Amino acid sequence: MISDIAVVIMGQSPKKTDVNEVGDGYPLLNGPTEFTDRHPQPVQFTTNGKRFSDSGDILFCVRGSTTGRMNYADQPYAIGRGIAAIRGKDGYPTPFVRAVIENNLDRLLIAATGSTFPNVSKSLLNEFVVTVITPGEAEKVNEVIISIEDKIHLNQKTNKTLEAMAQAIFKSWFVDYEPVRAKMRAKTEGRDPNRAAMAAIAGVDLEQDWDEIEATLDQKLSRMREAQRQQLHETAKLFPDELVDSELGEVPKGWGVTSAEKVLKRFKVPKRIKKDEVEETGKIVVLEQGEGIIMGYHNGEAGFDASPDNPYFIFGDHTCITHLTIEPFDVAPNVIPLQGEEFNSYWTYYAVKDLQQFQEYRRHWSELKVKVLITPNNDIDQVFADAIKPLIMQINKNRNQNLTLSQLRDTLLPKLISGEVGL
Repeated sequence: MISDIAVVIMGQSPKKTDVNEVGDGYPLLNGPTEFTDRHPQPVQFTTNGKRFSDSGDILFCVRGSTTGRMNYADQPYAIGRGIAAIRGKDGYPTPFVRAVIENNLDRLLIAATGSTFPNVSKSLLNEFVVTVITPGEAEKVNEVIISIEDKIHLNQKTNKTLEAMAQAIFKSWFVDYEPVRAKMRAKTEGRDPNRAAMAAIAGVDLEQDWDEIEATLDQKLSRMREAQRQQLHETAKLFPDELVDSELGEVPKGWGVTSAEKVLKRFKVPKRIKKDEVEETGKIVVLEQGEGIIMGYHNGEAGFDASPDNPYFIFGDHTCITHLTIEPFDVAPNVIPLQGEEFNSYWTYYAVKDLQQFQEYRRHWSELKVKVLITPNNDIDQVFADAIKPLIMQINKNRNQNLTLSQLRDTLLPKLISGEVGL
């Protein structure tokens, strides 16, 4: 039974008057709303918590549609009635216990009560029967579990950083117009406009005085190869040195204003793949419009031959979810495959990805295509694509590695936990 390998602490909610959002007391969790891939991000706190988790505990959702979802506690938490804290005991490490629960989760949810959604009680958790190996063997398996979990988490964290970098470049060049504004300031203050734009593109803090800006830029240039320095110089030359009025406010001189429809190339879908036509693994990924993005895989021919040099992106007609892909793919119902029509597809993806916000579960394409956006000139879209393509390729590599690790975990761990395979 789970009670033989773990301690279960059921949550108890504090009074509403003891809950705040200003950081007083312990961070409070009532359910999975604040869950992430690994650790929660709490938004509520309480000065009078009733039950608590320890750092390292499993945080297990016990009520509602998200029953069975788990995170790890990265600090002590006050836990409400929607959460149980579970920790290993008697030599069984907590990550091993989590793997045991995940391996038996389907059975556990079937055994749970509830007319609409499963509710897991303390007695059900404690008395739920599982087959496990000895504590000594569990320690060895735990090392495998931790190595897989840590690598997956590191890849996820790295991908968030890489995506943030790509977003930051787009925002600097095409939303805040930092290279253009740097040139304008340089002209006004008698400095070299092109070097000012180079500084902006290189990420130099432009709030400094000019001598500090120049010195920092020179330091960055000294660490670059000659080809990189030349590329930075040429990129800076592409940006104008003036902002002019438009229907969307100030825009760089020579840039345009157009509708999303004119920059998007929409593709007809030869066949939409349904949920009962996919497998958990396979050669070709099938993209859906839900938050998970990946519905599954198949081993046939891809409908769309994406690659790093020929990227595509999708738009979820009902959900407005977008996703950039550089691997061959197919799509599920209500997913619209797209590329850039007049501009590079990398640039087009970032230009339109947040144009249409989700309103309600209905079709949104007709609203997206009439949105207005600002378009650059002088091939800056291609320079942007060249800058972020290595980031996107690394994101894709990390994502694929996580897929392989997840598949290894799902196939190997059940055999290790049951003792079918030893270490």
